[in-house]
Amino acid sequence: MRRVLHKLNIRPWAVVFFLVVLPVVLLPVFEVEANREAGTYYGDWIFGAIATQLRTSSWVPALVALGFATGFIHYLLDRSVYRISDPQVRVAARGLVDHATETSS
Repeated sequence: MRRVLHKLNIRPWAVVFFLVVLPVVLLPVFEVEANREAGTYYGDWIFGAIATQLRTSSWVPALVALGFATGFIHYLLDRSVYRISDPQVRVAARGLVDHATETSS
């Protein structure tokens, strides 16, 4: 896995291509959360019946839970990044990180 990620990471165009293709491939999973009675689902245009079957399958509660969980994790990570951008927080965290690296060595 590391080899594949390394080969991807050393080519900037491949990283951009991966970041463009990944959401398109995951589009049917993302649209499960869309609770629209009438309207257009882009996943139907791209994937056809597979996207429709996914939205009406018994996996819907699990996929919606996955969507909420990833949204919550995204919120937590954004919050952590925002906090660490504060210089005072970085100074306070430096002591904790130094202590953790000393005890793990």
